[in-house]
Amino acid sequence: MLLCTLDEDAWDDLLSFIEEKRVIPIVGPELLLVETDRGPRLLFDWLAEKLAAKLGVDVSLLPKPYTLNDVVCWFLSGRGRREEAYVRLRGILMLSSNRRSHSNAWRRSPISICSSPRRSTRCSSPR
Repeated sequence: MLLCTLDEDAWDDLLSFIEEKRVIPIVGPELLLVETDRGPRLLFDWLAEKLAAKLGVDVSLLPKPYTLNDVVCWFLSGRGRREEAYVRLRGILMLSSNRRSHSNAWRRSPISICSSPRRSTRCSSPR
């Protein structure tokens, strides 16, 4: 992954280009970090870990590194209800949001210029 920082003029140019529809911003999950007791982590990875614990998904049976999609697909393949996964995920986000309002736990990461996808997002039964 190639990272760079932009100076104030470059940011102004970029925002103008976006507003003028001369460029299309592409933002990936690599830009969303959360501060944890183990240090900064990607939000989606952290959510996958928390959701797996809430839904009782045995992460040792998932591919490494596992994704949020892997956790949900595994849960659904065991006849779990999609609505339950949504409600649990929302609860995790709401709880962390309440904690965040009392601390500065979330931060922006540097801009990712290019990155490679981790794997397909299709649900295939891992069982």
